[in-house]
Amino acid sequence: MGNNAESRFLSTLNGYKETGKGIVKKMIIGTVATGIALGNGGEAFGKKMTIDAGANESVKTTNYSQQRKQEIEKRSRIRIIGDDTYRSSEGEGRQKVLNGTAGEIGEEIEDMTTEKKFEIFEKKAEKLREEFVKHIQSREYFEALTRECGDDKIKALREQQYRMKNIKEVDIIFMEHNDLENEYLSFMKEENPIVNALKQYLADNSSNAIRTLNKNLDIFFRGNPLGMREKERNSFVLSCMSLKELPETEQKIILKKIHDEFYKKNLPNASAFYKPLKHKIYVDIDTDNIETKIWHELSHASNRYEYGFKMSDDIKNTFLSSYIYDPHKTDQENFYLGTPEEMLARKKQFDRDLEILGLKKYGERFTEDNLEKILSPQNVKNLSDGSIELLNSLTDPKMSQKDNRRRIANFLNSIAKNDRKEEGAKAV
Repeated sequence: MGNNAESRFLSTLNGYKETGKGIVKKMIIGTVATGIALGNGGEAFGKKMTIDAGANESVKTTNYSQQRKQEIEKRSRIRIIGDDTYRSSEGEGRQKVLNGTAGEIGEEIEDMTTEKKFEIFEKKAEKLREEFVKHIQSREYFEALTRECGDDKIKALREQQYRMKNIKEVDIIFMEHNDLENEYLSFMKEENPIVNALKQYLADNSSNAIRTLNKNLDIFFRGNPLGMREKERNSFVLSCMSLKELPETEQKIILKKIHDEFYKKNLPNASAFYKPLKHKIYVDIDTDNIETKIWHELSHASNRYEYGFKMSDDIKNTFLSSYIYDPHKTDQENFYLGTPEEMLARKKQFDRDLEILGLKKYGERFTEDNLEKILSPQNVKNLSDGSIELLNSLTDPKMSQKDNRRRIANFLNSIAKNDRKEEGAKAV
């Protein structure tokens, strides 16, 4: 972040200084907890959560079986674009997309023992890993990387090798659902960027600590595709400043309360996730469409991304400005699906789907004509859920069918081109 970001953060702190001195501890807990909930990128999936900064916390939670039912219902929802509908169904190519080179799952999978499921999916995961490495090794992928690297082939080669190394080395771990939830809770404690930035800010008065905290606040407040209001960012800044003024022993108590109470009440309905610091992918053995979820997490692992990894501002802004709010989803679901990292992973899944179905080769340009074929009902029904989520997130119900195709094509081509105007920006 530059000097302007640091100055903005400092001026915000100064503007709230007098008010901050008298803030009550429960407001600190409430506003910080709200910031952390947003900082999760909406990972507390399937939950409706309301936090009153100065009062009680009200959390509505459904059990796992209900959440699974809700997920299925959400997948059946459609967004109508003229006469088109974007939704997954059981088209002829659907299983081909879901499994890729991993082979079909037997129809009797539900009747298998847990041990047999682990054995089958571990083999499938290794086949998907091999497929992903071959994808990165392809000539088309290297050509795209070279464009992303400003036509610097040496830099593109280094990036290609870096990604292949990441895919080869990432651990893919299958777990039963309860074990996965516990692992995810640990992940949120260890790697939540807002918590870590706040800890650094509390421990260090340096300008670097301020920049780090400000960067994360920018990602989750100002960069929010829902248009998070400035006052909510300011409330969080206020709570950070006030927390800093408390004795260190009280700071630790409040941080522990946030970790141990807030997260335990808001366990996510995670079915798969990636831990960047440990470089491990965790997958629920009983989740639906397990192959596409592994591929999605491999997309994250290829960059070994952490929240806020160096993506050019142009590309990040393209993601953020292109996302269309879906009123059928919760705010947290919209926030999560609209983050650049998640949209990028779904875009990679979309590329893979199209190649498997023979609709478009990787690296080819999107046009309105080929997009008309791709988005026809008979082809859309074969796409994975991740691809459907991407298409719906880019589709404006207020636009005509033709204008939406143009909008989606412009988005996909902008991301594929990925002009890297910032020195050191990480290729995506």
